[in-house]
Amino acid sequence: MSTTSTITDRARPIPPGEVLVEAYLEPRKITVTDLASASGLSRKHVSQIINGHVGITAATAVRFARVFGTTPELWLNMQNKVDLFDAEAAVSAEAVRLLVAGA
Repeated sequence: MSTTSTITDRARPIPPGEVLVEAYLEPRKITVTDLASASGLSRKHVSQIINGHVGITAATAVRFARVFGTTPELWLNMQNKVDLFDAEAAVSAEAVRLLVAGA
């Protein structure tokens, strides 16, 4: 029995935009406009993150960390988990092969 989980064994990680809304904006009654202003991002860009249309970049992670008193790694790790999950779903095992030295 394999200990490696497949993409179908797991649920997609919660996107950072959803965490942003549920854990940071709603409980603190912060609006998208407020966050955009505090972080130096456009309201449109913050909305795109919240709606999952764009991901968290390193620069955005630094901004959110400074605004909320967290770390950039928190935001990047959430984004990386989603990105990796999506990539594993998109790249079929049949599309690649293992390279063995000397074979």
